[in-house]
Amino acid sequence: MRRASCAHARGLALALLAVTARASAQPELADIESLDPIALARFADRAGDDAVLAALTAEPPSLGAIYAAPYLRAPEETLPRLVTLARGRDPFRAPAAMAAILAIAHGPMLEGMARREAEPLDPVLEALDALADDASAREDLRGAAALARAQLASP
Repeated sequence: MRRASCAHARGLALALLAVTARASAQPELADIESLDPIALARFADRAGDDAVLAALTAEPPSLGAIYAAPYLRAPEETLPRLVTLARGRDPFRAPAAMAAILAIAHGPMLEGMARREAEPLDPVLEALDALADDASAREDLRGAAALARAQLASP
């Protein structure tokens, strides 16, 4: 069951990324070679965690930073901002943020959190619950929020 859930989440994340990437020609994506995971990991490594985190908190937040978030050394640090973006109404950033959250939830991040003494994920889980229950939110984002919440809550 978990394997099917992971495959479904990956498919949903890739679909959200593809829609967002096609619909957007934002200049901050110029440094990203492609949305291929290897290219995104290279971009995240080249830019560094601090620069990506800063770009996530800029106004407007960088789409490149959203795409690169799962590939940081401590991607869990991006979750609070990504959830805020996913709950927003931006037609490009909301689905991109949710795709990044799903990628983080299904990646190896959870195993390294204890070693990094990461903050508890309770506020992120609560925000994902709120998004999953928000009848005014896009249906795909609501479903993805419930899936990400379940994955983050059970390592």
